[in-house]
Amino acid sequence: MDELTHLEQAVLRMFLAGSHPALAALRRQLAAARASSRRGTATSFSTRLDVGGVAPAAVAARRVVLSDVEAEIPGLAHRASFALFVTDGRLERLEGATRAGEEWPRDLAGFTLHHVEPDRDLADLG
Repeated sequence: MDELTHLEQAVLRMFLAGSHPALAALRRQLAAARASSRRGTATSFSTRLDVGGVAPAAVAARRVVLSDVEAEIPGLAHRASFALFVTDGRLERLEGATRAGEEWPRDLAGFTLHHVEPDRDLADLG
């Protein structure tokens, strides 16, 4: 298993920011998270997460998809968007994609992350 990249870690932390109890449990999983596999193209990536069995599962719906994080990355004219998949209360997969067919820049330094809406809808987390 591989360590998470700087971008993956930052995006996951942004998804899991907040006071919702399920987010707190998912942050505990993130502390142990590793990349079990990665697939990517010039415009997207998918990272499967392995959180081990140490951290407890979050109380959440069977399948939750959070998709409210975007990044501004130097070298991209448009923002990149991300989705976090949580299954049975466990971090499962992180996906990211550029827009308008832009290729990921080689250097991702200097990116900034934000939530799409300041008032996040976390109802699916339970």
